Amino acid sequence: MNNSTIISVIVPIYNCEKYIEKCIKSIMYQTFKSFELILINDGSTDSSLEICKKYSCIDKRIVLINQKNVGVSKTREKGISLANGKYIFFIDSDDYINKNCLETMFKSINESKADIVCCNSVNFGADVKEPVNIKSDEIITDKERIYDDYFLRYRYTCTLWGKLFNKNILKKLDFPNMRYAEDTFLILKIFNQAEKIHLIKYIGYNYRIQSQSVSNTLDDYTKLTDILKRDRLACDICRNLKKSLKQKAFNNFSDDLYALVVLYAREKDVKILEKINNAIYINYNYIKKYVKKNGIKLKIVKAFCYNRYLIKKVIQVIYFFKTKL
Repeated sequence: MNNSTIISVIVPIYNCEKYIEKCIKSIMYQTFKSFELILINDGSTDSSLEICKKYSCIDKRIVLINQKNVGVSKTREKGISLANGKYIFFIDSDDYINKNCLETMFKSINESKADIVCCNSVNFGADVKEPVNIKSDEIITDKERIYDDYFLRYRYTCTLWGKLFNKNILKKLDFPNMRYAEDTFLILKIFNQAEKIHLIKYIGYNYRIQSQSVSNTLDDYTKLTDILKRDRLACDICRNLKKSLKQKAFNNFSDDLYALVVLYAREKDVKILEKINNAIYINYNYIKKYVKKNGIKLKIVKAFCYNRYLIKKVIQVIYFFKTKL
């Protein structure tokens, strides 16, 4: 890429032959022209790579990388290391952006000198409830306001896509080895580092809802342990913020740790049971240092750590009667 590259668009790709063409075209035909498109094929076994090769021959702004499967998080990290642009924009390979998306985002970040610009998105591909989105254009420097929105589940606080980042804020970022909730984990870290975040109500991103996405095929143990990594980070961040945020962070952690205990009670596989047991002990030893008054769920977790066999039987009985009602 030459010196005219301003934005690096990074698209991790894994078995997305049905949708990748629409994604690529939505980027190629942007009204903003000074970008490079970094397509990283993460070990696809379908025809995704061949489709990407076709478009890389058509447009010189496209950089195509083919690699063994390492997961979306590490693939994005590689994309950042290859990026020549001052700004980074992530897109998932089954999604697409509106024609003036990059132009609108660049204009916003250039004028505000923010670390990040976040736009709105809409869902497509299924009949689902629309996300909680940004209601007005706003520049935020107050971290507590950001985390208030996070606990209200505003979509911009949960995704890496739909944002234009100053590359400097991503350079020192350590991408986790996670298969689930990695977007939220990373965006919490980034928001904690950012000094200025620009929210715009403009709708530029189109998010495809899929029942068979990679995250929906993961086992419950992997999901819950990754969620707890995210919850733990939120607790670390909110511990020094206002009391209500700290409470919400530790409530989320307690709920998800309790869910891991329930999973233990319902799991049959001996090897997975051992993993779950270890994860419960590690996470309980973390949270008990910071919580003075245990809620009912955390009390159950505490009791589990003293006698897991008794608690397992109690939970099994509870869920037996629940299924009969």
